[in-house]
Amino acid sequence: MNRLIVVSNRLPFALDSSGDDLWTVTPAVGGLVSAIEPVLRERGGTWIGWPGIAGEIPNEPLAKATRDAGYNVVPVALSETERDEFYYGYSNEVIWPLFHDLQNFCNFEPAYWQAYNQVNERYADAIIRNARPKDFIWVHDYHLMYVAQILRERNAPQPLSALTFFLHIPFPPYDIFAKLPQQRRLLRALLQFDLLGFQTRRDVRNFLQCVRRVMPDARVLSRGETHEIQFEKRKIRVGHFPIGIDFDSFENGAKSEAVAQRSQQLRASFPDCQLMLDANQQWTVAEAAYVCQAVRELNPYWIEEPTHPDDIEGHVNLASQIAPMRIALGEHVPNRVLFRNFLARGAMHFVQADCTRLAGVSEFLTVSLLARKYRLPVVPHVGDMGQIHQHLVLFNHIVLGHEALLLEYIPHLRQYFVHPARVEDGVYRTPQSPGLSCDLKPRA
Repeated sequence: MNRLIVVSNRLPFALDSSGDDLWTVTPAVGGLVSAIEPVLRERGGTWIGWPGIAGEIPNEPLAKATRDAGYNVVPVALSETERDEFYYGYSNEVIWPLFHDLQNFCNFEPAYWQAYNQVNERYADAIIRNARPKDFIWVHDYHLMYVAQILRERNAPQPLSALTFFLHIPFPPYDIFAKLPQQRRLLRALLQFDLLGFQTRRDVRNFLQCVRRVMPDARVLSRGETHEIQFEKRKIRVGHFPIGIDFDSFENGAKSEAVAQRSQQLRASFPDCQLMLDANQQWTVAEAAYVCQAVRELNPYWIEEPTHPDDIEGHVNLASQIAPMRIALGEHVPNRVLFRNFLARGAMHFVQADCTRLAGVSEFLTVSLLARKYRLPVVPHVGDMGQIHQHLVLFNHIVLGHEALLLEYIPHLRQYFVHPARVEDGVYRTPQSPGLSCDLKPRA
């Protein structure tokens, strides 16, 4: 059986530093990992990707944490500049908003394209180092659309018998795709794969439309659901392959004795309480819909972070499927632009804004004002920034008139602050100390 090599922007493990050469490795979350990791774990192979930190990657912590994964893990290193210009830049300020028809939020900075090529070269190098002839190489998502172009140019590894790409986000129609300055180069790069997979028939139609308009030397042949593109003496197959879930794993887990015992404990401990379920971004949209239907009889107050926080359309679809259950999210939404899109599309019902992840007080207040406009409650995600969160919560209630629904308080770093937040009887105490509300104690 040919080996499977999965290549994606992120590894299924996230590496983080807590300082003084102390590292933690945690399982990554998101739809791609949830869908692909069970396949690789069962079959074996290699996963190539970035562990989520900029700079040099320490080998020992990652190797130790992934020793029993069932497959090899190959990390790809990115510098801070590459992370900013490739990941935050071209991937998420050009491709992601454009492909989601959010053209006003695109930033066509020329340096981003150069970084995108440079990092795709890094991934191609990793494939060349780790692939063998006749391996099945499976490249994922919009971050790595240029990888096959580089592999073809370098003519390695030999032979490239199964070079496959799957796009996890929508592919736009031609009138939107035409806004991309590098449209021809990107399409030519995609046509270096042997098989191109998309989520829906609409995505396939849009892609083929763009090929016909932008690549006149490519010939598109379609018969029913079968599509083939003849280009540069090669044949590229194109199809839609809706991503699935590991149903057996979910079903067996739900029937397990451990789940039954935990369910009994919760019912006994909280007989008259309403539950709030936190999925922590662990589910794909299909998984989220399945689980939400299964817990409907519990009548949860909300489902928190049911899927990846970048997937606005996924949340829109999910909200319509699980109504009247409500969705809470925002802890990992990084800016007011994404919040606005979530709010405008009706993709959320509770706004869990976090001022530290939103990069400042003004951004947080803008989100609070947007929530007022769309008449949604704000339940701030109260992190470890001392009294700054107290000020913001009080401002929300007193000035903006947001209802005081509940308080989410995370106190585990309070000992590091000169003026830590004070919560008594489930209520914030008004700050009484002068000075900056997030002053840190001097290091001992």
